[in-house]
Amino acid sequence: MDLRLFLTKRKILSVFFVVLLLLFFYIVIRHTLIIPDGPTPLNGPKVEAMFYVENSYSGSTTCIGDGLIRSTGNIYGDEDAVSELIVSAPDYSNYITNDLTIKWYSIKQKSGEYQVVGAIRLKEYDPDEKATYVFDNVDELKSARLKAGTTAKTKGFYSPSDGGGALYNISSSKTQIDDMFRISLKNGLCAALDINSDYVNVDQLGAKGDGVSDDVKFIQAAFNSGFNVQLGDGKEYKLVSNGLTIKHDMTLNGNNSILVIDDSYAPTSSGCKKFLIRTGANPLDNFAIHNLGIDCRISQRRYSGSNYLCILQPLCIKNVTLNNVGINVRESNNKIVDFWLYTGCDNLIMDGCNFGNDTLDLEGGIIFLKSDTDARLTYFNSFKNISITNCHFKGHCSDEAIAIWGPNDVNFTMASSTLEWTHKKSDHLSRAINIACHDNTNPTYDILFKDCNIIVDSPTADSVVGIGSLYPNNMNVSFEGCTFDAKVKDSFLHFQLLQKTPEAIERFKFGKDKYNINFDSCKINCSKTIVGSNSFYNSDSTLNWAIDSTFTKCDINCNYAFALLSRFSKTEYYYVPTIVVDNCTVNVDNAIGFIYKTNYAALADIEIKDSNVHSSDLKQLSTFRYKDKNGTGITQSKVSEVDTAVSNSKLNSVNVSQ
Repeated sequence: MDLRLFLTKRKILSVFFVVLLLLFFYIVIRHTLIIPDGPTPLNGPKVEAMFYVENSYSGSTTCIGDGLIRSTGNIYGDEDAVSELIVSAPDYSNYITNDLTIKWYSIKQKSGEYQVVGAIRLKEYDPDEKATYVFDNVDELKSARLKAGTTAKTKGFYSPSDGGGALYNISSSKTQIDDMFRISLKNGLCAALDINSDYVNVDQLGAKGDGVSDDVKFIQAAFNSGFNVQLGDGKEYKLVSNGLTIKHDMTLNGNNSILVIDDSYAPTSSGCKKFLIRTGANPLDNFAIHNLGIDCRISQRRYSGSNYLCILQPLCIKNVTLNNVGINVRESNNKIVDFWLYTGCDNLIMDGCNFGNDTLDLEGGIIFLKSDTDARLTYFNSFKNISITNCHFKGHCSDEAIAIWGPNDVNFTMASSTLEWTHKKSDHLSRAINIACHDNTNPTYDILFKDCNIIVDSPTADSVVGIGSLYPNNMNVSFEGCTFDAKVKDSFLHFQLLQKTPEAIERFKFGKDKYNINFDSCKINCSKTIVGSNSFYNSDSTLNWAIDSTFTKCDINCNYAFALLSRFSKTEYYYVPTIVVDNCTVNVDNAIGFIYKTNYAALADIEIKDSNVHSSDLKQLSTFRYKDKNGTGITQSKVSEVDTAVSNSKLNSVNVSQ
């Protein structure tokens, strides 16, 4: 009995010790770390790390768990070095197929933690085969221990999602390193930007687009690359060190971003910069700008006298398109022009553009067409096929909004667009639209404004449309379906011819040159006179410049005389304008009369047919001509006789029918 009891106790104790032994082995085995194949480094403490697997297509990463590594610095693109430092890694085998594995290639410290980054590869992976590695930025790429033949992808140039992410091919070639298109790596290799489309993004070259940093060299490098160029989405690119020179066969997609200049742009060691964007020394063929804004924030006075700034200044261009381009010149006392088309053009299309200019200097405007005696004129020698549609121009410069002047032929159309022009200064006369010839080459102008809305509020301006030439030419200017609302100092339409050279005099005689100014189906409201003219400075009594102003199917309202004709002295002779009013309604809300003449009055041919004319005083409503039937000039005494006869004619209202 005692022996059985003893044996029973021995059994119980044995079982107890066996259970304790099994429990000990279970605890030890349960907490033993799994060490991967290969040598385990003995140096460096173990630290916890988060493990990320990258998507080779999008560049995004997914955290799969934590593990242990030996403490180290940042390592990029080196599978062997990273593998030696991993103590344990999360098990991801249940989420990938049997023929795949994860290759860990980067370790970095970020946001207070160690991060291990890897990519899914085939188990039969050949290290010499082309592989893609993903990095947050270019600095990480430069530090990577990549092998030639591999590819790398960055999530951004300076930081992830900054718009500068790109694909690079790693090679041993070290030629043409510029740290933009070809980046030098610390291991002696080169990362070449892989441009897999027609466009290069300036952010991929290092442009920041933060409105503070100078981005000139990056944008200009893109222009010089031979690729089309794209800006980042909705950014501000500041230009400080220089302007930009555009190239042949290139499209710039602004991507709704803005180029910005301020007072840091204006001063230079040799004077003021004269342009923001221009062509090079040679004529430019085939260029387009889309969806770009330009903001000129210069406030200090930099441009005056002979210094000026042109925002866009193409020299001699062919096949150029501006689509949805905006220019904003902020208020300052500077001489600035939004778009100065210089020395010739063939086929310019502007659509959906919005230009503004609020400079306060005596000179500056929206669009200037100016030719010059430049060698490049042999390339085009004219302004041909200029088309402006669906645009909005606004400003309050002291100069012209749209100026067309120079020695060459002009073919210009502006349609379905709006011009708003205000000018408050009293020390300079401005015209919203000024058309003139400045050289004695006898060019031909064909100019059309169609379905435009033109608003002018300038009590100091002499006119809305100015026709003034230093030399004669053949000019056809038409306004069709346009609406005018004008508050001006003098007149809606103004003529002034000022040349007196012998060559010009010869052409003046008997209508060898002819101006045709036509208004068809227009609505015209003007605070002053509709047609105003001055004499030219010459005393040759045989001169006759033929100027026809025709108003057809127009609704016209003015608060002064319909026509104001003048000359500067009794000894001056003057051209004779022909004014035709056909099928119009004319309201002259002033007792001064339908036609008003100054002390040394000029005369005109006035023809009114099928029109309703209302005026408080219709005196001078007759047809006279400043020449006799033989085409010779009449004497001053004869002029006085005609003036007396006209002044005695007093009419109040008339409905004139053909």
